[in-house]
Amino acid sequence: MKRKLISVFALISLYLISFKLEAQESQKNLMGIFTGGEAVHHIGWFMSPEVRSFYNKSQFKDNKSLLVGGKLGLMINHSFYFGITGYAKIGDMRYEKQETTVGVGMGYGGLFIGKSFLFNEIIHPRIGLSGGYGGSSEYLMKDNVRGANHVAGFMYIEPELALEINISNHVRLVTGATYRIVNMSNFELLSTGDLDGLSINLAIVFGKF
Repeated sequence: MKRKLISVFALISLYLISFKLEAQESQKNLMGIFTGGEAVHHIGWFMSPEVRSFYNKSQFKDNKSLLVGGKLGLMINHSFYFGITGYAKIGDMRYEKQETTVGVGMGYGGLFIGKSFLFNEIIHPRIGLSGGYGGSSEYLMKDNVRGANHVAGFMYIEPELALEINISNHVRLVTGATYRIVNMSNFELLSTGDLDGLSINLAIVFGKF
């Protein structure tokens, strides 16, 4: 867990270092919270449908599964992202527990902040961080039929590292990786670490950048 927290703090530090350390008095405004004091000279928007392949090393039979979702929000100064995000798992994750098959469904969402570097280049890096709340349904399976169900909530944080490709003035292709860290859960059958893991992502970003 310490390694996970160190990774998150390192990403946040890199994100903050990318901002200007000082800002002129005339530049201070609400948007400056997200731009590190940089003057806001452009506000656009973005919408980003996304597919994720989630890799899990815990007790599940299948160590990878598919999630769909995306992001929606504001694009500030052509490079700062601020918005909402949400994802849901397609199908069930299953594992054996005391000769009983347990199925698990999952969905989560929250806030997203991100920054693109060298955004005028055709291919350029982006870092991001999202966090919020999710829910997991745990149920017993018998003959592929769902039985007793337990719904558990959890908090999560998810750092991101990605590459953006400028397709046109209003379209970007994004591919990268995120690592979800789940905490403060009230699972009945799962443990907190069961929903931690790496995701490989592919998204298309539409908007006024």
